This record gives sequence, C-alpha cells and structure tokens, in this order.
Amino acid sequence: MRSIKIPRIVLLLAGVAGLSGWTLALLVLSGRIGLLGPGTDWLAFYGAARAYLDGHLALIFDPEAFTAHLNSEFGWWLVEPLAFRPWVYPPGFLLLVLPFGMLPLAGSYVLFQLASGTALAGALAFKADRPDVRRLIIASAFLSFGAAANIMQGQNGFLTAAFLIGGWRAIRSSPLLGGALLGMVTVKPQFWLLVPVALVALREWKALASCVGSAVVLAAASAALFGIDAWLHWIEFALHPGEWIPNARIFGTSYFSLITAGIGLSGKLADAIQMTVTAASAVVGRAHRGAAFQLL
Repeated sequence: MRSIKIPRIVLLLAGVAGLSGWTLALLVLSGRIGLLGPGTDWLAFYGAARAYLDGHLALIFDPEAFTAHLNSEFGWWLVEPLAFRPWVYPPGFLLLVLPFGMLPLAGSYVLFQLASGTALAGALAFKADRPDVRRLIIASAFLSFGAAANIMQGQNGFLTAAFLIGGWRAIRSSPLLGGALLGMVTVKPQFWLLVPVALVALREWKALASCVGSAVVLAAASAALFGIDAWLHWIEFALHPGEWIPNARIFGTSYFSLITAGIGLSGKLADAIQMTVTAASAVVGRAHRGAAFQLL
C-alpha cells in the first residue's frame, strides 16, 4: 500500500492552526483569558436539560427568558453575562443530552466531551480504508483547531461527526446500521439535509429507509416525552429566527448572517447566493460523477 506524502507546508500550516486552537482552548479552560468562559455552548444544552427536569420546559422556547435564566442560574460559571443564547436545536437533541442534566454542570461538560470524543475516535477507526494510517487520522482530528474549539465551547461536533463518519462506513457491511446512524444526524439538521440525497445517488435504498426510519423514531420519541408543542416551537423558531440573524449567530459563523448583517444585503439576496453556491456544487459533483472516492 502506497505511503501518504504530505507537503511540508501543509504540515506546517496544520500544526500552526492546531497549536493556536489548543493554546486558546487551554487559556480559556484554565481561566487565563475570559472570553465568555469555558463551555458556553454546553451551558445552553445543560440549561435546557435542567429546565425540563425542573418542570420548566416552556422556558427554552423563549430566547430572551432562556438567556436570562442561564445568566441567573449559572452566572458563577461565566466570566460575563451572555448577551443572547437561545435554544436552537430540535427536540431530538434535547432527548440525547437529557441524561447529562442529572449531573453537576462541570461533570456533565467533561463527560459529554469524553463520550462524544470516544465515539468519534471509534468511528474514525472503524473499517478505515487505510488502517495503516488511522492512528494518524485520529490524532490529526483531535489536534485540529476544530477539536480544540469544540472542547472549549462544549459543542456537539464530535457527536455529529461520529454519526456521519460511522454511518457512512457502516453502510458497507450493514446498510441498516449505517442508515440508522445517519438518521441520528437530524439532531443537527443542517448537516443532515444532503444525507438522503447522497443515499439516493448511491442507490443505497436499505440505508435510506433505515436513515428515515431512525430519524422518525427519534422525532417520535422526543415528541412523546416533550410533547408535540416542542416541535412546533422549534419549527417556528427555525422559520423565524428573530434576533438570531442580527446577532450573526453570536460570532458570525453563519454565512447567511455574514451576508445579511455583515455585508448588508437583503435576506432574499442572501438566499439567492446560497442557492447559487449549492447549484454550483451540484454541477461540480455531476462533472466528477464516477470519480473514485475513499474515506480514510
């Protein structure tokens, strides 16, 4: 099996990016620099779980009230009050993080990162196309800037990536298992939208059925526990995000927000730009149809 040759400049840039990310994360986690404090995204996940367990589920569907609640209940954790931190995830994700709400804040934060990170490492190791370099792939993933940011903010990137990578790899030997894992990506729906499209393109009909089935089961289970109103509130928020766009999703991480708030263009024009980029991607995909592709 041929060896992988990585240009030195690529290694250098990757090393600088990873080092800067982990340096920032360690400074935040150790309290040397503030930002808003460690795990502020996890604070919203944990706060939502606690709200349900304490009998105040409706609180998470009022963005301003939920932000005020987080500042009031967890002000001791924060360096400064949160300006705006709504609950933006579908009820299915709340179902997954609910058990962590039974733990203390710090313990739940650490445990979720360890559990989801372990799941990602397992997905990267599972049925790798290049078993000889899978340790390198896993190490690179966890030394990256993205991994550092995920831990620093307490995000769910490890979990989402584990579902995606594990799902695609499992399809080779077990379409039903692979599809079920891909269906779980609906907890972060923006990453799931093209999954059914890819499955149709690959003619993986069993995996597609399993994917849709697991998504429906997750949605039904969350509706049974939280009530159908939880889904209606989330759909309403997703369709009319209110302050979410003017706040540029907190740090400008949404291209839509950057186009509308940062550049000053209208929402319709921002939609048109995104549709154009999507169409261009489809053209490129069509042009390279049939090209060999392997996931390390």
